[in-house]
Amino acid sequence: MFQLLTPRMRQFSLQPVYGLSCVLNVSSAFENANFFTYMMSHNWRNHLDKGIPSSYSISDLLTVTGTSLIQHISCIQKPYIEKTGVWDFIMKGPDETIGLQIFSDIILRYALNLNRREDILVSGFFTDRDHVNPLLEIVSVEVNRENMRHREALVNAYMTGERVYLKFFSLLEDNLKNINIYFALHFIDPRSMKPKPLANAFTCDDVYRQYFRREDLLLWNKLYPIAPAKGLPLLEQRIEELLANGEVNTAYKYIIIKSAYLYGASTCVKIEKALFSYGEKLWNNAKIASMISFLLPFFKEGRTKGAFELSTLAHFYEDALKNEMLGLILEYENHLLEGLGVSVKAYFKNIDEALAEASSNSILKASQNFRKLSELLQTQGDAYLL
Repeated sequence: MFQLLTPRMRQFSLQPVYGLSCVLNVSSAFENANFFTYMMSHNWRNHLDKGIPSSYSISDLLTVTGTSLIQHISCIQKPYIEKTGVWDFIMKGPDETIGLQIFSDIILRYALNLNRREDILVSGFFTDRDHVNPLLEIVSVEVNRENMRHREALVNAYMTGERVYLKFFSLLEDNLKNINIYFALHFIDPRSMKPKPLANAFTCDDVYRQYFRREDLLLWNKLYPIAPAKGLPLLEQRIEELLANGEVNTAYKYIIIKSAYLYGASTCVKIEKALFSYGEKLWNNAKIASMISFLLPFFKEGRTKGAFELSTLAHFYEDALKNEMLGLILEYENHLLEGLGVSVKAYFKNIDEALAEASSNSILKASQNFRKLSELLQTQGDAYLL
């Protein structure tokens, strides 16, 4: 295990990051440390409406895992639009069932209180089973905050082993960001004192992760002794699953982590160069289109909130997505981009017409077009990487 503190991190008064050498060799340490600083300014403990029962105690740690480890700004010459973290709750107490209810209540109230802020717009809770349709939409929760069914929906998802994350949108690094935070509960059995995670299975993301506090690394190692060799089969399994599902870009980033572990930094740098390509730009643009598709329905009745306005989002779409994609299509003589141009321009035409009309129906139509555009760009980004 190593500590990393770069000159640029020192310049911006960021704290060191910690992790396995193979993780630190590939991770975008500056971007991840900046993300951690932002999330700590919105710590869930600052959003507790009521105290935790005295017979229960919670320790927590926030880490970055998976593809968010590898998001160097130099790859696409601008910040990535999506950031994902995992917030692990380690709970001790007399009863696991009550503990799960306390945990679900905490993260539900955290989402509601985040949504009160003028600079944040919360979408809702999602699971890995469905990244489009929320398990729990924040709009429905806002209507009746004390409805027990909202908490029950979260409890039931965790009881069945689902991985649950909160999706919200905010300004980070002076850019609009889609932030996904997975919440995981590990209940300490009072008899054996061993942790019992609620997730279906221990995954490679539980091994290959970046920590932001030394005490977090030590706590995790105490719960689950860090053994990268044991994580390697899980990493290979994850790569096979992603390739079988056609998720090439995501799989490639896990391959980078694997190569860093097996062959060291020099070999890893060679294959990491593939991320400096059109494929990575298309992948990030797919995330931008996806984020806008989630944001647009908020404005269908003329609503606004702080920096979130339909006109602002329309300008963001022009600058961050449309102009860049048209530039890529015009600039590069590449058969994939040429084939992509006709479809992309057709989506842009439909979107521009819908946004110009700005009625409730047309805004929903624009959202659907952004969703389809996102799927197209993701597919083409994967194809380009291949």
